[in-house]
Amino acid sequence: MERTGTDFPHNLKRLRKAAGLTRAALAQQIAYSPKSVEKWEAGQSTPPLAVICRLGVLLHASLDELLLPQERSVCYYLGIDGGG
Repeated sequence: MERTGTDFPHNLKRLRKAAGLTRAALAQQIAYSPKSVEKWEAGQSTPPLAVICRLGVLLHASLDELLLPQERSVCYYLGIDGGG
């Protein structure tokens, strides 16, 4: 599998599922095949930029949300042991 240098495959899958869409439903709305969507989500290929923009509109996501790594929230715990 070729790495495209982005987190697009993971983000696309996450956003598609959050929108409640199957691969087939998403593919139909952008006039592509479900196999194409499957390849995008597997990182085997990347859609043209115009399609990425349409995906953003359809999934209510910015291009940053589609293409860039999503920051993970970090929790820190302050331990107070009462020691001297």
